[in-house]
Amino acid sequence: MKIKETKAFLRDQLDWVETQDEIYAQMESRLYEMKEIAELCSQSFIFDYERRELQERMDELKTEVIALEKQLHVVVH
Repeated sequence: MKIKETKAFLRDQLDWVETQDEIYAQMESRLYEMKEIAELCSQSFIFDYERRELQERMDELKTEVIALEKQLHVVVH
């Protein structure tokens, strides 16, 4: 492999790693929010409407985490 090809390959690999890192950071953020919601629900008295709202938010976060996780499994050639 020539030096230019090697540099281009390594840049592509670095871009891929940075993208993966960003996806993991987004997942981590959503998972921490889910943890906070779970702790809030377990440690406090909350009204039914609040519980429903929190459950809806939890469902949204779960969907987002699943979508992000799927992005990690994209095959790179």
